[in-house]
Amino acid sequence: MFKKTRTTLFLICLFLFLLIAPLVILYSQGYRIDINSKKIIRTGGIYLDIRPEGAEIFLDGKFQKKTSFISNSAYINDLKPKEYKIEVKKEGFHPWQKNLEIKENLVINFNDIFLIPENPKYTTLAQKTEDFFFSPDGRKIILKENGEKSWNLKIIELDINLKSNLFSGFESPEIELLDLKFSPDSEKILFSTKEKEKQRIWILEIESPIQEKKSSDLISLDFLGEKVNDISFNPDDPQELFFVKELSKENNLFEANLPSKKISSKPVLINLATYEISEGNLFWLSKNGFILKTDLTGETEERLNLKPLSIKEEKKYQIYIKNPLIFLKD
Repeated sequence: MFKKTRTTLFLICLFLFLLIAPLVILYSQGYRIDINSKKIIRTGGIYLDIRPEGAEIFLDGKFQKKTSFISNSAYINDLKPKEYKIEVKKEGFHPWQKNLEIKENLVINFNDIFLIPENPKYTTLAQKTEDFFFSPDGRKIILKENGEKSWNLKIIELDINLKSNLFSGFESPEIELLDLKFSPDSEKILFSTKEKEKQRIWILEIESPIQEKKSSDLISLDFLGEKVNDISFNPDDPQELFFVKELSKENNLFEANLPSKKISSKPVLINLATYEISEGNLFWLSKNGFILKTDLTGETEERLNLKPLSIKEEKKYQIYIKNPLIFLKD
């Protein structure tokens, strides 16, 4: 082959490389040519996590992918920025659908999509149940049932579908159960009772295997003193408790150690109307009308509303956190 021919072929290959390489790089980074607008755009995508497996995914009525028993998730990329109608279908289940707008260089996540059966089968777990409470780990349910003399607590272990007696309650029928909550590790419960005008707060440990408890097994929180309410477990340490106590006509938040029965000398928060623990933070409503966010020590502080709310002394308030939303109930 002549030198001139080789040079010509080399220059042609070099030209093609310089022409194609940038296009390949741009394509791999999600750039496309929109024929309608005659512009270069960047695509987006959708990630879905679906239960049960074997669900079919449609965009604007066109089939895209089907999940399998190996993976319940699916990723659809190379979507031009615009509004799509997404549908998830499976025979025997109600479809899930949503209208969504795809934006450039952005992947939209839909986690924990659960398809509901068209004809669900119901199983009776318990009868004559007055109230029930779920554990944070989702593996236990505590039921409040009325007995011959007083109420009692029963527990259902969902992993093995076993119902057991947890606490036989008190002999006096005048003792009411006011509230019950689990510790973050699901190994303790905290509940309050009321007899006539006297209110008391207790902690009961849940052992495995489940053993029925009597009133002598209860841990009393009388050491917290009077005028105590809104008790919560510390999510970082179930042996630590947060509680609100009225001092000098102000509601302050304190912390107490359960084994030593010692109360913090300095309040964590002062002059609050209510609080809630969520994702390792304290969200609280101050008496001057501001909703604030702090860490569990109360040292950091972030104000969440610029204009104060109107707080009335005679009303009881409660905060609910459903990230990123905050609900306030009075």
